[in-house]
Amino acid sequence: MGSQIRSLLTMCSYLLCFSFIVVNAVNEEKQGPSRSTEKGFVFINKTSFIGKIDDDFVCATLDWWPTQKCDYGRCSWGLASILNLDLENNVLLNALKAFSPLKIRLGGTLQDKVTYGTEDYHYPCTPFVHNTARMFHFTKGCLPMHRWDELNIFFKKAGAKIIFGLNALYGKSVKFGSATGPWNHTNAESFIRYTVKKNYTIHGWELGKYIYASFIKNVKAVSVSGTMRLKLIMLILLRVSLSLSKGRSFFTMIIIRNELNGKKGIGARITADRYASDISTLRHMIEDVYRGIGPKPLVISPGGFFDANWFKKFVTKAGKSVDVITHHIYNLGPGVDEHISKKILDPSYLDGEAKTFNSLKNILKSSGTSATAWVGEAGGAYNSGHHLVSDAFVNSFWLVNSHKYMSVVLYKCFFFNVIIYTQHRYLDQLGMSSTYDTRAYCRQTLVGGNYGLLNSSTFMPNPDYYSALLWHRLMGQRVLAASFSGTKKIRAYAHCAKQPLGITILLLNLGNSTVLAEVSKNFTKPPHGHVKFREEYHLTAKNQNLHSQVMLLNGQILSVNKDGVIPPLKPVHVDPSKPIIVTPLSVVFAHIPDVILPACT
Repeated sequence: MGSQIRSLLTMCSYLLCFSFIVVNAVNEEKQGPSRSTEKGFVFINKTSFIGKIDDDFVCATLDWWPTQKCDYGRCSWGLASILNLDLENNVLLNALKAFSPLKIRLGGTLQDKVTYGTEDYHYPCTPFVHNTARMFHFTKGCLPMHRWDELNIFFKKAGAKIIFGLNALYGKSVKFGSATGPWNHTNAESFIRYTVKKNYTIHGWELGKYIYASFIKNVKAVSVSGTMRLKLIMLILLRVSLSLSKGRSFFTMIIIRNELNGKKGIGARITADRYASDISTLRHMIEDVYRGIGPKPLVISPGGFFDANWFKKFVTKAGKSVDVITHHIYNLGPGVDEHISKKILDPSYLDGEAKTFNSLKNILKSSGTSATAWVGEAGGAYNSGHHLVSDAFVNSFWLVNSHKYMSVVLYKCFFFNVIIYTQHRYLDQLGMSSTYDTRAYCRQTLVGGNYGLLNSSTFMPNPDYYSALLWHRLMGQRVLAASFSGTKKIRAYAHCAKQPLGITILLLNLGNSTVLAEVSKNFTKPPHGHVKFREEYHLTAKNQNLHSQVMLLNGQILSVNKDGVIPPLKPVHVDPSKPIIVTPLSVVFAHIPDVILPACT
């Protein structure tokens, strides 16, 4: 029976893959290169800015996941954990130095299972151990102080700003998915005191992750075995094949279980009142431990998926105890809407995530708090992302919702199969979030999983690394209102330039036509001896393959040399009277130095 099942599954897998490949080829053909050219205009409000970002807006994360962390049959974490990351690697060091500085948030799903091996911790300080009977399939783990020393020496050398996520469940009673009781801060306080004693600089202390999170929608959990399990798998594969053959977007998650955490969902739930009380405890601890030391680190919370009612209550209750309100984004699971494919072909649908950014902005504004908003973690597709999507050129776009996204998860079953055909838009998320006064955006991850800015094995930069680095160097703190008149396939963003003069425009071409983008001249005021050229940075995929892990800047391959040095990012100089030429499925940063705007002065 076992061999028959395996044979049937193999056959179904082949049929599914064949169906996907055929549909994929048809879609690629429909969306293939076009020689058509369109014209349009970029308009920028010159009088005032609409938002502000931190000077070090770009942020990335390091996670706790051990090597044994696997998703859908692929183990993509390697030696990328906080506990085992190779801190002697020159490429890793140079990648961080290139930002000068880069915010790095240390945390992740397992952070609420981490203890700290200080002298007051009277238990063995052991690493995470894979155990499928435990939540997230790992036991509790411990951070040894000698490793914390090594990390801080490395971060200081790299010039990084560190945000550390603390274990917010320590001492709490967790039953039926809800955590009750006050936070036991003794271990965290001992850890923070050790950090201060060693003169390690921490930019912010964050409390918790996912511990109030709304549950993943459209998840069906069933307990089946034997023949019924096989029939269910066949039914899933048939539905997938039919959906793909009709060009439909499809997403479902089936958990076939032996054991399931049930109502626990992601982590555990804590009420807004209880969380606010815990963050007040952290604030008083920081004030005490850092007495006479300045500047004091930020107090950051709550770190999880956005829920407007919960956030509003938390912000009100927390008051001045919190400096930064963080939320997380994993928005590439678009649900089972029968009309989703029509929505995603409409560019207005790309603004879906804007509702979250705008809602949080309004909550902070109406509450009277001085706290600012960050995206504390964003990886697009959860469960480590997807190889040759999250780590390829296509992810530099990071579409707010997927073009085609289908995920079938068979958990504790006979095989795993995930197919994702999507166009992600990382830069679009950076641009959109900044327009809503989001001050920092932390990418999951710097290294680790399939969504790292750096390759988990070699540390070589993935395409998104260069996108992030150009943003960091070119986009200033003041955000300008920008719009594009013409094709709806162009996404336009603008900031006052990070360099002393001018503005920087970011254009994303989601279509298959070359676009000639004229920049409105009504705000141009050339100063004496003004620069007579525009600096442009054109990002494209090698061989026009959107799933390539090689990025081209102005037609030249970006690669690290034998000494691990990050390549220079040099622009081409263009006559400012000419339109910006945005080729199909490409990204352009255009720095216009000879522009003076009231919004930027």
